[in-house]
Amino acid sequence: MNRKQARKEAMHIAHTSTHDRYKIGAVITLRSGHSYLGFNQAKSHPLQRKFDVYGTGHAHLHAEIHALSVALRFHGTLDLRGASIYVARVGGGICRPCASCMKALSHFGVSVVHYTDGDWKVERI
Repeated sequence: MNRKQARKEAMHIAHTSTHDRYKIGAVITLRSGHSYLGFNQAKSHPLQRKFDVYGTGHAHLHAEIHALSVALRFHGTLDLRGASIYVARVGGGICRPCASCMKALSHFGVSVVHYTDGDWKVERI
């Protein structure tokens, strides 16, 4: 999946979000060409709690953590070195991953983050 396709898919998957306030989608792409999708939800996940840097026990599953959990389950390894993630928010607004998500992404080897902020921004982690 190329960059343009990943950005489009992140926005598309954001529309499937079950969260009542924010609709956010994420796509993790690997060098192998495999991609894994996630969206924010009004439930939690053990990975969300494990990487919670705020100490809140965060109740909502973030799109980035959902995509990570799917990638880890189906990729068959805990090493996602060199992967990129694309994060988009329906309706605009900043969509930079929070500190907890950045910590989790970095831990598993995701090295490039693309996110919406009116336009697409790119960060290396």
